Amino acid sequence: MIRTFALLGILLLGGCHEIYSQYCGTTAERIDCLRPADGETAEVLRRYLPGLEDAACPYTLQVSHYEVKACSNPKANALGSDFDGYVKLQVFDEGHCYYRAQLDYKSGDWHDALPRLAEHLKRELIAP
Repeated sequence: MIRTFALLGILLLGGCHEIYSQYCGTTAERIDCLRPADGETAEVLRRYLPGLEDAACPYTLQVSHYEVKACSNPKANALGSDFDGYVKLQVFDEGHCYYRAQLDYKSGDWHDALPRLAEHLKRELIAP
């Protein structure tokens, strides 16, 4: 019982603001360009990853976000949610996932998470 509460405490306190990232397949090579999937992604690319936008790049960047609206789980409602949503930057190569990075956020606009998430993607994925 004490172990369960300790684990729950660690998850609640440590769950926020941790970036989860991974290469999706067996290839983990760094890249030097990104093509935006849409207008919103183009703005994110220009603002947070300047110099990487290339319309001819084989790698496509997609920005997505999810906001928790309403939860019907009684346990979650009783304990409260440890995040308000998440932001994901995903890179595709010929329509297949190549790399993804995700960051949960709490109490704020999802746009506020973009600088940190973009910097993480840059460190892990972009060729020096």
